[in-house]
Amino acid sequence: MRFEGDWCGLFIRGDDCFRFAQALQAVLQQVNAGDVQEGIFAKQVLKGLLSELQSTDERNKPAPQVLKPFEECKPE
Repeated sequence: MRFEGDWCGLFIRGDDCFRFAQALQAVLQQVNAGDVQEGIFAKQVLKGLLSELQSTDERNKPAPQVLKPFEECKPE
């Protein structure tokens, strides 16, 4: 999604944020411990996060949804 002329961004639901945070924490703990073999679950979750982040690249995609300015969306 994009607000007015700003760059395209990504909204991540809270439950997904928690899952991504757990996966990142697991991988960082393994890397800090010198274990470069990431767990399968964490690796799959992080691949999904990478895909979502890459989806914000507008160069080869149709224009994303452009939202009205925030002031126009607020209830009166």
